[in-house]
Amino acid sequence: MRDEANESVEGRTPLMLAAFRGETVAVINLLEGGADVNARDRDGDTALMFAAHGGHGVIVALLLQYGANVYARARNGWTAKKAAQSGLHEHIADMLQRAETEGAPNILSLVN
Repeated sequence: MRDEANESVEGRTPLMLAAFRGETVAVINLLEGGADVNARDRDGDTALMFAAHGGHGVIVALLLQYGANVYARARNGWTAKKAAQSGLHEHIADMLQRAETEGAPNILSLVN
């Protein structure tokens, strides 16, 4: 069920906005509060795509651990991996490539 009161004009949820801004604590709080990790805005973008494009690796890993769909495609056909590449974040694109084959990365490996 959509919570339209918490969406912006573009259909972006608080989780998407926090992921876009790189607000790790807010992302954690929203995920622990039950935010829909795979919600889409009107363009079909997800929080994972916003985090990937912004180069927010810890947030990408968190979203993956909470079940973000690494294969999701926006209306323009882009995946989170393509969003990372367009933002020149090859390390994020590599993480997403590994997630496609190995599953979600261990968040602790990113902060050591």
